[in-house]
Amino acid sequence: MNGTQPNATAERVGWKSRMEVTLGTVRRVVLQGNVLDAVLEETGALIPLPDWLIGQLLQRGYRRVVAFDHAADPVVHDWDGLGVGERLAAFMQFGGATPPARQADVTNPLVVLNQLRRMLADPQVPAACVLMLQEHRFRSPSAETVALHHLTSAAAAVTAGGAVTVTTPGDGWSADSGAAPAPRPAPMTAPVGPVGDLRNLAVLIYPDENLIPGEFLRADPDTAVVRIPYPSFAERGRFFSLNQAAFFNDPGAGYDPAHLARTTEGLRLRELQQLAVLSQRNRVGVGSLRELQDLLRFGRQENPWRTIGSRAQATDALKPVRGQREPVQAAQDALFRGKWGLGNLLDPGARKPPLVCFFVGSTGVGKTMLARCMAHFLTGSADGLKIIDMSEYRQDHSVHRLIGAPPSYVGFSEGGQLTNWVKERPFSLVLFDEIEKAHERIMDIFLQILDGARLTDGKGETVDFSHTGLIFTSNIGTEALEDASAGATPPVGRVDPGKRARTVAFFTEQVENYFDDIDRPEIYNRLKSGIVVFNSIERDDALADIRDKLRLITNGVNDQLDGGGGIDDTDPAVIEQLLGHVDYRRYGLRDVNNMLITELGNPIARLLDSAEAQRFRVTTRYQYRWNAVEQRLEIARRGQS
Repeated sequence: MNGTQPNATAERVGWKSRMEVTLGTVRRVVLQGNVLDAVLEETGALIPLPDWLIGQLLQRGYRRVVAFDHAADPVVHDWDGLGVGERLAAFMQFGGATPPARQADVTNPLVVLNQLRRMLADPQVPAACVLMLQEHRFRSPSAETVALHHLTSAAAAVTAGGAVTVTTPGDGWSADSGAAPAPRPAPMTAPVGPVGDLRNLAVLIYPDENLIPGEFLRADPDTAVVRIPYPSFAERGRFFSLNQAAFFNDPGAGYDPAHLARTTEGLRLRELQQLAVLSQRNRVGVGSLRELQDLLRFGRQENPWRTIGSRAQATDALKPVRGQREPVQAAQDALFRGKWGLGNLLDPGARKPPLVCFFVGSTGVGKTMLARCMAHFLTGSADGLKIIDMSEYRQDHSVHRLIGAPPSYVGFSEGGQLTNWVKERPFSLVLFDEIEKAHERIMDIFLQILDGARLTDGKGETVDFSHTGLIFTSNIGTEALEDASAGATPPVGRVDPGKRARTVAFFTEQVENYFDDIDRPEIYNRLKSGIVVFNSIERDDALADIRDKLRLITNGVNDQLDGGGGIDDTDPAVIEQLLGHVDYRRYGLRDVNNMLITELGNPIARLLDSAEAQRFRVTTRYQYRWNAVEQRLEIARRGQS
């Protein structure tokens, strides 16, 4: 096996080690985090976490062990050595409840919680319960919530020397009353006992951290809060070392647990087990592990990037972007590098986004339009592009809008703008518009995405970016370029905007300086290979854009008219006049749209109002005409002077 090998010793330090200490020494353990996963045994088998906990409790000598998940009847795993058929009845009638608890009451959570409280308050026999709250339906201030909060308020200490006297909440509480009285003070009249003695224990498992009661998280020496992390590199490596036989045997593919552990970062143990099932079912070995992961996560084994169209189709799709021959070619090259996964060849064990571009240039030069055309080529629709305006993320706390609020914060259940999109449309493009306007803290989340094609959202879930292309846009350097062109004191690397090579060098330097200024050179280091510098808009580009958009508007108007009338082709002299009202050097081609709305909006509206009065049966031919006296565009009858 090659590379760094998993360290099994490291797995004995962490949450399992802490559980060994806490089981039997505190009265309450709150488990959070990756609690829906399984636990890896020394044999390589996976055991659900609740079952693993039950086994640990039984091994430590607990003689009354009950599991309850609010979705089914309580399961009594041991009760003073009774047989399987007698345990549940003994538990439900324990403590002499008035009236005696009946077997049918197992469907009433209040009754079950009351019995668990009685069991834990008894100092005679070591007792423990495991509450799995993944179907938690309790909301304050319900009687169920009160019962849950008071469940372990008087858990007894069981010592080797005999019983401990404990004052418990009043047994006058009725499960049918709908409420529980506040507990009376519960002074302990004996010490906990020597190290090694058992404490009656409640283990509460919370998949949704937002539901953990606040009193369980306070600084309570009798409560241990243990967070279970996602499987580490070492644990994933142990899984692959112990479960090689579970995968399809492909003689042509090597089996390296360390390599497999690196390529499955962010997966749970149960997901690794599912990969093994898919491997056998589809007769695919670990040499095609990425395809298996795509099948598991996205429901398709084929990489969607491998199905994109040809270079000729890409050229046609990117054609609408005017005056940007070099940026269009760079974008096309980036698309096909993503198609073949060339970014991962240097490190086969890494996962990276298939496409990362940093579009930089003046406003209105076509950065967003090129991104839309790329998305249309990839997904067949411009809806495959998610545009995130980074000017909305100027505050440090606004990162929660991208990835979702953490537990107990407002909006936790809604998720994040970015993470929700990628979960729903993993094969797409995300455009971060004007990245320099975002708060510096926002930059930190990009490191996760650029390094490992993953991002941890506010719920602690790992979002996969391995099929999501990223495009950043920026106007960095535009002001410095304008100052240099105007004759002001030139910045370092002053250039002639008409020279492509110097323009690229200038903007690249400005981008590097920006990331140095905000102390994020590591971000620049990951983006610099994807920097695409856009050209300034020239006169011919602006003329052609006016001509095309004017023709588009004219065709749209003529389509609404009936009877053979309409506007004829535009006189080139009119287009020249319109060009004088476009500041294309400063605002790019976006100013063409502004000019056409200003100059053409009212004449077109008047013509259509007139046509509406005639029910659009217009037979007159019209033409555009420039009024030199009033310096405005008019629509006149054909041949009218």
